[in-house]
Order: sequence, then C-alpha cells, then structure tokens
Amino acid sequence: LAGRLNGLALLQAMRHVLQRAGVTVCEDTPVQRVRPGAEVVLETHGGEVRARAIVLATNAYTPALGFFRRGILPLHSHVLATAPLADETWSRIGWGAWDGFSDDFDRIAFACRTPGGRLLFGGGGNPAYSYRFGGATSIDVRKGDAAERFMQRAMTRYFPALTHEPIAHRWSGLLAITLDRICSMGVGGAHRNVYHALGYSGHGVALALLAGRVLADLYDGNHEAWRDLPFYQKRLLPLPPEPLRWLGYQAYTRLTG
Repeated sequence: LAGRLNGLALLQAMRHVLQRAGVTVCEDTPVQRVRPGAEVVLETHGGEVRARAIVLATNAYTPALGFFRRGILPLHSHVLATAPLADETWSRIGWGAWDGFSDDFDRIAFACRTPGGRLLFGGGGNPAYSYRFGGATSIDVRKGDAAERFMQRAMTRYFPALTHEPIAHRWSGLLAITLDRICSMGVGGAHRNVYHALGYSGHGVALALLAGRVLADLYDGNHEAWRDLPFYQKRLLPLPPEPLRWLGYQAYTRLTG
C-alpha cells in the first residue's frame, strides 16, 4: 500500500503559510544563471536578485544552473491516467478502500485512485523512463507513444479488466537520479552560503519535506543533529561525461529490461 499526496496542492497551501510569515514568493521568474560569491546573484529575464545565501532546491534542473553536473542524471518519468472509471469497474478490478500502491520490483510500478475516479499509473519497467542526451530537461510527449503503450500493457497486467479502458491523459516529470540512489543535503561554496538538497531518485515528496528541516538546522549552525546520516554533505558519485553517459544509459536499460 502507499499514501497519496497532491504535490501541487501542498505547495499552494504552503505558499499562503510562507506569505503570512513575511516571505515574498516570486513565480514565473526562471533563474538563468547563478553567480556565487559573498553575495550570491541570481540572473533572471527581468533583472537580478541578490542574497547572502541561497538554497538549490531545483533537483533535476540543478545541472542546468551549473551545479552538480556530474552527480545528477535528469531522468524523465512517464505517467498516464485513465478516463474516470465507473464504481462497478473499480469493484471489478478489486480496488478496495485504499489510496494507492507501489510494488517492490527494481523498476517499481505505482498507481493511485484520483479524487475524480481516474486510475493514475506509472513505472513498471525501463520504457516508462527516458534520458535525453546532454541531460535535456524538455521532452516531447505524444499520445500513443512507446512509453504510453508500455505503461498501458503494464497496467493491464495488474488490472486485466482495464484492457479496453481509454487513456485520457499522458505526461512526464523529471527525476534527479544519483549513481547510488542516495540524495545529498548540505552546504558548500567558497563562502559556505550555497545550500542544497537534491538527488531524491524518485522519493522527492518525502525527502524534500525532511530536507526543509535539515537545511533550516544547517543554516542555523546546527549540524550535529544530521552529521551521522548518509545524506549529510554527501559527495555524489560522478557520472561519466557525454557521450559515454548516454551510451551507458542505453546499454544499461537494454540489458536490464
């Protein structure tokens, strides 16, 4: 069994809490470049933001900012959702009073029942993920593509009664994969003012919530509470440069199925 959490709704709720605490939230302002220093400068389309310290909470997008380029593999995870299912269909597939599940296979499959009555399904094998040469963070997602066809077959292995149910939605999101699947939380930079928490390897909802506590402590000078944990100041294992990285990923996924 697994829990279900709407990540967007969580962020929207947290925004109001932050604003009430006096935090200014700037949306639709992508950072183009970070200039470290005693005062960190963030370059955007509309101008510059200067700060005494920053937090890199950009996970798979972090290499595009010039950080952790050798330690993070930006991996696209594909997901689909059925049209809303009738109550008798949910009964026929044996879905009880539970929110979701994930299995214990190496390429986990996961699913949940949405509030609107859809079945959301992802994973199940290597074709449900993809890596783009150079760590590109954008990808073309097309209805009926190979990833969708694979996930639909995987979904019907779990729920044969859904063989003829239409797929209504199909999308992808980025994961930040590390070589040993262990994330890193800590602080670095010549002025010790660039904090980071990243490399969650598919477990970002749970680990990012923990990271908020960790980084708050580190910023406050309290390192002892976390010093013995494996993610503290974790030095990410280096990935090979391109084209070896792309070739290695292709070979690995073909050999492991």
